[in-house]
Amino acid sequence: MNGSGTVAAVRCASYEDCAEPILRAIELAGILPELRGRRVLLKPNMMKGVPPERAEATNPVFVGALVRLLKDHGCTVTVGDSSGILGFTSEVFDASGMTEQVTANGGQVINFDAGPFFEIDLGGAFGGVRRPVARALLEADAVLDVPKVKTHTFLELTLSVKNLVGVFPGAVKCGLHTLAPDREVFSGLVAGIPAALQAAGVNIAGSVVDGVLALGGRGGSVPPAPTWMNVVAAGRNLFDVDAWCAHAAGFGMNDVPLCRIGAAAGFGAASVEAIHVVGDVIEPVRLKRPGRDIQETSTVLTSAYYKARGRLVRPVFDGGRCTDCGRCDEVCPERCIVVVGPRDRRISDACTRCLACREVCPSGAMGLVANRALKPFLKSRARGLKMDRLR
Repeated sequence: MNGSGTVAAVRCASYEDCAEPILRAIELAGILPELRGRRVLLKPNMMKGVPPERAEATNPVFVGALVRLLKDHGCTVTVGDSSGILGFTSEVFDASGMTEQVTANGGQVINFDAGPFFEIDLGGAFGGVRRPVARALLEADAVLDVPKVKTHTFLELTLSVKNLVGVFPGAVKCGLHTLAPDREVFSGLVAGIPAALQAAGVNIAGSVVDGVLALGGRGGSVPPAPTWMNVVAAGRNLFDVDAWCAHAAGFGMNDVPLCRIGAAAGFGAASVEAIHVVGDVIEPVRLKRPGRDIQETSTVLTSAYYKARGRLVRPVFDGGRCTDCGRCDEVCPERCIVVVGPRDRRISDACTRCLACREVCPSGAMGLVANRALKPFLKSRARGLKMDRLR
């Protein structure tokens, strides 16, 4: 993890006027010099294909402005993620307006579900456990985290560190929860992701946080509460950025498991007071605290819930459409596409439902089917998305 403890905090009145605050923040944080003229991959937070005013994801206008200013500094810019709707990352990018903003400002969208992949060792208590992540992270000269300030029913807040869960494709993300269904253990797993990526050769240049319109509330009986914080935060150390953002949202460092664990492990500053903050004086805005969904009240329920989410959809093969191009077999990180014969494939039980085979198939031979019992749940989560690729 980058050792710089400087966090830049800059006022931002609206998304329409966010370009200058973003530029000022990454200059003050010392991020911009490392990025000039390089291949930069932005990692926003993309959950569902909902309108930006619901504040459930990094605002597309915010990302578009960042793409444009990096292009103006000679960068080649890509924007990638694997969304929270299993099998529908491209649809989420399109429906949210992210694709339009990125391409209009000279960037390119990358669907992390489509591979190709390389594996990282999760490290720490999970040393020896390897999982696939998008190779685009390794191919970029620098990765810039672009999260949203929003509350989280399991981890209190989603910020820079938690946002990196989106580098894992498809249902591999759900598998992290079943691997570590306990809140504290899962927090430790997530806290180790930045170091695991860097150990594999990924250059994490820092974080630029969309704290303009934040999201509070959610979970249980607590309704969503979008709240204007009017701030852009940036820094090279993800844990320090997150600790300051938590403070600005009215949370203590010990209230947020990832901040507490990061400080205890020495990944970031031991306290908010130890962080060197530059830029504007920002008064904290207390976000409404999240509630708890029933599936997060015990490890048994958490594990069962994410096992079910991981089985919402699965790839299915249609030999009548197959052209024998071999791309499905090439991209599969588990080597579970069994070539039985010409235009004949079998998907073995080793499938982790990353769904790369479906994403790269040019003929539609690899399709997607929904679990019949869970299809209503999928449609509810995917409301507003085109689902015509489902069979």
